Amino acid sequence: MFCRYCGREVPEGQSCSCPGAQAAQQAQQQPQQPYQQPRQAAPAGSDVGKAVGDAFKSTPNAAKGLLNDPMGVHVNLPTALVFLGGGLVLYILSCVMVLAGLLGPAKEALSYIGVSITGTSVWLGFLVWLISTLVPFLIVLLTQVLKKEQVNWQKALITASSVNVCPAVIAFVGGLFALISATIGGIFVALAVVTAAVLNAKLLFAGMKKKDNLVTILVVSLVLAVVLLLSYLVIYKVLESMLVSAMGGLIGGLGNSLNGLFS
Repeated sequence: MFCRYCGREVPEGQSCSCPGAQAAQQAQQQPQQPYQQPRQAAPAGSDVGKAVGDAFKSTPNAAKGLLNDPMGVHVNLPTALVFLGGGLVLYILSCVMVLAGLLGPAKEALSYIGVSITGTSVWLGFLVWLISTLVPFLIVLLTQVLKKEQVNWQKALITASSVNVCPAVIAFVGGLFALISATIGGIFVALAVVTAAVLNAKLLFAGMKKKDNLVTILVVSLVLAVVLLLSYLVIYKVLESMLVSAMGGLIGGLGNSLNGLFS
């Protein structure tokens, strides 16, 4: 027989040693792969939905882990964003209940001068949440800069959201008690401030890798508590000035109306 590739005579039952014959023999020996339909890429929306669902599913276990790890080392960024959103809701609800307990009887009188307890509570809760989140966030960034590390805003955001969970829950409980007793509600609100200050103090010492004893923790916590309280007082003074100016406008309008009637 003759080779079909090079034309050389080949003994019966043997294969030619030319490159063409060898290539054909190797192609026959290789098993044929079955045809596989190309996989279609999943739409981006499904990935986002899965990430959001996983974040909410992992939130309860992550919140339990904060009992042993209040700085949130085990928390990932999606869960931290859930913590931030939940903290905002808790602070707004607590301010709604506190102002409803304190200013509830004057609600109708305030409505005449254009002051809404609900609207004021939302802004107050947002500002309290913003301050409570910014303090630990800036502490983490400051320690990274002082230690000449690469600034990691994601770590700072995760830590801030984790540190803020416990004070937000205590503030919410304080709002519930404020509906019954302003004194008990005030005690829980003060406890929320002290808790936030203690956690921020421990965060500061952990970031600087300094030994933290009870005295130093208490001193730094006291300083931070004063800073937080002063920030809240500034918010209160802003709201108070708004109320005073509104009342002044109302009284001035009534005075002008009375002068017009009797003149």
